[in-house]
Amino acid sequence: VLIGTGRIDNAGQYTYTPTTPTKGGNGIYLLGGNDTNEITIDGPSIYNANGHGISVAESASGNIGTVNIGNYVVDTTSVLTDGSNTPGRGVNVASVKKLNFYGAGLVKNAVGAGLYAEDFDLLTGETPDIINCNTDATYNDRPNFIKLNNTNGAGKVYADGGNLVDSAGSPVSTTVEAD
Repeated sequence: VLIGTGRIDNAGQYTYTPTTPTKGGNGIYLLGGNDTNEITIDGPSIYNANGHGISVAESASGNIGTVNIGNYVVDTTSVLTDGSNTPGRGVNVASVKKLNFYGAGLVKNAVGAGLYAEDFDLLTGETPDIINCNTDATYNDRPNFIKLNNTNGAGKVYADGGNLVDSAGSPVSTTVEAD
């Protein structure tokens, strides 16, 4: 799968009825794979997502093998309205074999963490520039700009780059947290 340059504005809500939103609409949402497939997201600009900017996750069919993300902008996210109290993250990736960031990435004004990745085997590349993210301590990402969470303990991280992190939400904000 290749998703190239383009602009997404005002990703909305998935609803069962017009008055009862069930989940925030993500800018880009990819789900599942066979543990060997590869996805490349290169160059999208996403503005005002009512959920996560870019979200990649496993499904019942399996994990995604490799996710490559580069040259992207996510500007302004909201809180998921599915009752989970999950803030819209700039980039949200869960359960992949390899997560590779390349090129420039920028996340601004995300309600949750600028980058949230969990349950991966390997993360490489350059984390995004993050400006004014996760500034509301009400939500469950607090207080991290970048949150790396690997529940099975197998993950390895090799992240590099002269990244900008700006505008902490409170005195207890953490730039990077890895579990």
